[in-house]
Amino acid sequence: MFYLYRPNYFLSQLKPVPLMLECSDFYDRKQYALYERLQPGDVVWARMPFKAKKLKKIQESHHIRPYVVMAKENDEIIAYYCSTKAKQWISHYTVNAKRHDEMKKDSHVYLNQTWTLKINDLQSYYMTLENYEKLAINKMVKDTDLPSFKDVNPVTPGHIVQYENHKYLITDEIKHCYYGFEVVQQFNKKLYYVSEGNFCVSLEERINHQFFIKFFSDAPNCLIK
Repeated sequence: MFYLYRPNYFLSQLKPVPLMLECSDFYDRKQYALYERLQPGDVVWARMPFKAKKLKKIQESHHIRPYVVMAKENDEIIAYYCSTKAKQWISHYTVNAKRHDEMKKDSHVYLNQTWTLKINDLQSYYMTLENYEKLAINKMVKDTDLPSFKDVNPVTPGHIVQYENHKYLITDEIKHCYYGFEVVQQFNKKLYYVSEGNFCVSLEERINHQFFIKFFSDAPNCLIK
Protein backbone atom coordinates (compact mmCIF):
# COMPACT_ATOMS: atom_id res chain seq x y z
CA MET A 1 0.00 0.00 0.00
CA PHE A 2 1.22 3.48 -0.72
CA TYR A 3 -0.12 6.99 -0.32
CA LEU A 4 -0.15 9.98 -2.62
CA TYR A 5 0.45 13.42 -1.06
CA ARG A 6 -0.25 16.70 -2.70
CA PRO A 7 2.94 18.73 -3.33
CA ASN A 8 1.24 21.86 -2.00
CA TYR A 9 0.90 20.15 1.39
CA PHE A 10 4.66 19.72 1.73
CA LEU A 11 5.32 23.29 0.57
CA SER A 12 2.92 24.59 3.17
CA GLN A 13 4.95 22.84 5.89
CA LEU A 14 8.22 24.50 4.92
CA LYS A 15 9.33 27.33 7.16
CA PRO A 16 11.48 30.17 5.84
CA VAL A 17 15.01 30.23 7.16
CA PRO A 18 16.27 33.79 7.76
CA LEU A 19 19.30 34.58 5.62
CA MET A 20 21.69 36.78 7.56
CA LEU A 21 23.82 38.78 5.18
CA GLU A 22 26.00 41.75 5.93
CA CYS A 23 26.83 44.52 3.48
CA SER A 24 30.35 43.15 3.24
CA ASP A 25 28.92 39.90 1.78
CA PHE A 26 27.97 41.79 -1.38
CA TYR A 27 31.43 43.27 -1.98
CA ASP A 28 35.06 42.32 -1.97
CA ARG A 29 35.99 42.37 1.72
CA LYS A 30 39.10 44.51 1.23
CA GLN A 31 37.16 47.08 -0.77
CA TYR A 32 34.38 47.17 1.80
CA ALA A 33 36.88 47.56 4.64
CA LEU A 34 38.46 50.46 2.74
CA TYR A 35 35.05 52.06 2.27
CA GLU A 36 34.35 51.72 6.00
CA ARG A 37 37.58 53.51 7.02
CA LEU A 38 37.38 56.38 4.54
CA GLN A 39 36.36 59.78 5.90
CA PRO A 40 35.83 63.21 4.30
CA GLY A 41 39.23 64.64 3.43
CA ASP A 42 40.79 61.27 2.63
CA VAL A 43 42.21 60.77 -0.84
CA VAL A 44 41.56 57.35 -2.37
CA TRP A 45 42.73 55.62 -5.53
CA ALA A 46 39.69 54.46 -7.49
CA ARG A 47 38.68 53.29 -10.94
CA MET A 48 37.05 56.03 -12.98
CA PRO A 49 33.25 55.62 -12.59
CA PHE A 50 32.58 55.09 -16.29
CA LYS A 51 30.99 52.24 -18.17
CA ALA A 52 33.32 49.76 -19.87
CA LYS A 53 32.63 51.20 -23.33
CA LYS A 54 33.74 54.68 -22.28
CA LEU A 55 36.75 53.38 -20.32
CA LYS A 56 38.06 51.70 -23.48
CA LYS A 57 38.48 55.15 -25.03
CA ILE A 58 40.72 56.26 -22.14
CA GLN A 59 44.37 55.26 -21.79
CA GLU A 60 44.47 52.24 -19.49
CA SER A 61 47.11 53.74 -17.19
CA HIS A 62 44.63 56.54 -16.41
CA HIS A 63 41.74 54.28 -15.38
CA ILE A 64 42.80 54.46 -11.71
CA ARG A 65 42.79 58.03 -10.42
CA PRO A 66 42.89 59.78 -7.00
CA TYR A 67 39.68 61.23 -5.59
CA VAL A 68 39.04 63.42 -2.54
CA VAL A 69 36.26 61.97 -0.40
CA MET A 70 33.57 64.51 0.48
CA ALA A 71 30.75 62.29 1.74
CA LYS A 72 29.56 58.69 2.04
CA GLU A 73 25.96 57.72 1.49
CA ASN A 74 24.14 54.52 0.51
CA ASP A 75 27.34 52.52 -0.06
CA GLU A 76 28.62 55.24 -2.40
CA ILE A 77 31.24 57.96 -2.13
CA ILE A 78 30.82 61.53 -3.34
CA ALA A 79 34.24 62.84 -4.36
CA TYR A 80 36.25 65.40 -6.28
CA TYR A 81 38.54 64.21 -9.05
CA CYS A 82 42.30 64.86 -8.88
CA SER A 83 44.95 65.14 -11.57
CA THR A 84 48.62 66.08 -11.84
CA LYS A 85 47.71 68.20 -14.88
CA ALA A 86 46.30 71.62 -14.13
CA LYS A 87 43.57 72.95 -16.41
CA GLN A 88 43.59 76.66 -15.78
CA TRP A 89 40.07 77.13 -17.15
CA ILE A 90 38.63 74.81 -14.49
CA SER A 91 38.41 75.82 -10.83
CA HIS A 92 40.88 73.71 -8.86
CA TYR A 93 42.90 73.59 -5.66
CA THR A 94 46.55 72.56 -5.86
CA VAL A 95 47.89 70.17 -3.22
CA ASN A 96 51.61 70.84 -2.78
CA ALA A 97 53.63 67.61 -3.06
CA LYS A 98 56.31 69.04 -0.76
CA ARG A 99 53.79 68.99 2.08
CA HIS A 100 52.94 65.30 1.66
CA ASP A 101 55.53 62.54 1.73
CA GLU A 102 53.22 60.25 -0.25
CA MET A 103 53.21 62.54 -3.30
CA LYS A 104 55.81 62.88 -6.04
CA LYS A 105 54.02 65.63 -7.98
CA ASP A 106 51.57 68.39 -7.17
CA SER A 107 47.96 67.26 -7.49
CA HIS A 108 45.06 69.45 -8.56
CA VAL A 109 41.61 68.90 -7.05
CA TYR A 110 39.03 69.87 -9.66
CA LEU A 111 36.13 71.73 -8.08
CA ASN A 112 33.77 71.98 -11.04
CA GLN A 113 31.75 68.82 -10.24
CA THR A 114 31.59 65.74 -8.03
CA TRP A 115 31.80 62.08 -8.96
CA THR A 116 29.97 59.12 -7.45
CA LEU A 117 32.19 56.13 -6.69
CA LYS A 118 30.89 52.63 -6.01
CA ILE A 119 32.56 50.38 -3.46
CA ASN A 120 33.72 48.15 -6.30
CA ASP A 121 35.57 51.14 -7.81
CA LEU A 122 37.80 51.60 -4.75
CA GLN A 123 41.43 50.49 -4.96
CA SER A 124 43.55 51.80 -2.06
CA TYR A 125 43.98 54.61 0.45
CA TYR A 126 46.37 57.37 -0.67
CA MET A 127 46.57 60.11 1.98
CA THR A 128 44.53 62.66 3.93
CA LEU A 129 44.30 66.38 3.29
CA GLU A 130 45.54 68.73 5.99
CA ASN A 131 43.15 70.99 7.87
CA TYR A 132 44.29 74.15 6.05
CA GLU A 133 43.75 72.43 2.69
CA LYS A 134 40.16 71.58 3.62
CA LEU A 135 39.58 75.20 4.64
CA ALA A 136 41.00 76.42 1.32
CA ILE A 137 38.67 74.12 -0.65
CA ASN A 138 35.71 75.26 1.45
CA LYS A 139 36.53 78.86 0.59
CA MET A 140 36.65 78.08 -3.15
CA VAL A 141 33.25 76.35 -3.21
CA LYS A 142 31.58 78.70 -0.74
CA ASP A 143 29.22 80.36 -3.23
CA THR A 144 28.39 77.21 -5.20
CA ASP A 145 26.17 74.18 -4.77
CA LEU A 146 29.19 71.90 -4.51
CA PRO A 147 29.85 70.05 -1.23
CA SER A 148 32.23 71.40 1.39
CA PHE A 149 33.89 69.87 4.44
CA LYS A 150 31.87 69.94 7.65
CA ASP A 151 33.14 70.68 11.17
CA VAL A 152 36.62 71.72 10.02
CA ASN A 153 38.96 73.03 12.71
CA PRO A 154 39.34 76.78 11.94
CA VAL A 155 42.91 76.98 13.29
CA THR A 156 45.57 77.63 10.64
CA PRO A 157 49.19 78.87 10.77
CA GLY A 158 49.23 82.50 11.90
CA HIS A 159 46.39 82.09 14.39
CA ILE A 160 46.98 82.78 18.05
CA VAL A 161 44.97 80.50 20.30
CA GLN A 162 44.32 80.63 24.00
CA TYR A 163 44.21 77.55 26.20
CA GLU A 164 44.08 77.48 29.99
CA ASN A 165 45.22 81.11 30.26
CA HIS A 166 48.18 80.50 27.93
CA LYS A 167 48.56 81.93 24.45
CA TYR A 168 50.13 80.04 21.55
CA LEU A 169 51.23 81.20 18.11
CA ILE A 170 50.60 78.53 15.47
CA THR A 171 53.39 78.39 12.91
CA ASP A 172 52.72 75.22 10.95
CA GLU A 173 50.52 72.20 10.39
CA ILE A 174 52.25 68.97 9.37
CA LYS A 175 50.64 65.54 9.16
CA HIS A 176 47.61 66.73 11.10
CA CYS A 177 49.69 68.06 13.99
CA TYR A 178 49.93 71.73 14.88
CA TYR A 179 53.27 73.28 15.69
CA GLY A 180 54.01 76.60 17.31
CA PHE A 181 55.20 78.54 20.32
CA GLU A 182 53.75 79.56 23.63
CA VAL A 183 53.91 83.34 23.75
CA VAL A 184 54.50 85.04 27.11
CA GLN A 185 55.24 88.58 28.21
CA GLN A 186 57.74 89.04 31.01
CA PHE A 187 57.47 91.67 33.75
CA ASN A 188 55.14 93.90 31.71
CA LYS A 189 57.92 94.57 29.22
CA LYS A 190 57.37 94.70 25.49
CA LEU A 191 59.52 91.64 25.09
CA TYR A 192 57.90 88.40 24.13
CA TYR A 193 59.32 84.95 24.70
CA VAL A 194 58.41 81.47 23.63
CA SER A 195 58.16 78.96 26.41
CA GLU A 196 59.41 75.39 26.17
CA GLY A 197 59.26 73.08 29.16
CA ASN A 198 59.95 74.90 32.42
CA PHE A 199 62.03 77.71 30.97
CA CYS A 200 61.70 80.57 28.54
CA VAL A 201 63.96 81.24 25.60
CA SER A 202 64.15 84.21 23.30
CA LEU A 203 61.83 84.02 20.30
CA GLU A 204 64.66 85.28 18.10
CA GLU A 205 66.99 82.56 19.31
CA ARG A 206 64.41 79.80 18.81
CA ILE A 207 62.54 81.03 15.74
CA ASN A 208 63.50 77.91 13.76
CA HIS A 209 62.55 75.51 16.54
CA GLN A 210 59.03 74.10 16.57
CA PHE A 211 57.42 71.74 18.97
CA PHE A 212 54.11 69.89 19.06
CA ILE A 213 51.22 71.40 21.00
CA LYS A 214 48.82 68.71 22.22
CA PHE A 215 45.71 70.63 23.20
CA PHE A 216 44.09 71.16 19.83
CA SER A 217 40.99 69.11 20.44
CA ASP A 218 39.84 72.22 22.32
CA ALA A 219 41.31 74.78 19.95
CA PRO A 220 38.14 75.68 17.94
CA ASN A 221 36.65 77.23 21.07
CA CYS A 222 39.85 79.04 22.03
CA LEU A 223 40.48 81.37 19.10
CA ILE A 224 41.44 84.88 20.11
CA LYS A 225 39.41 87.27 17.98
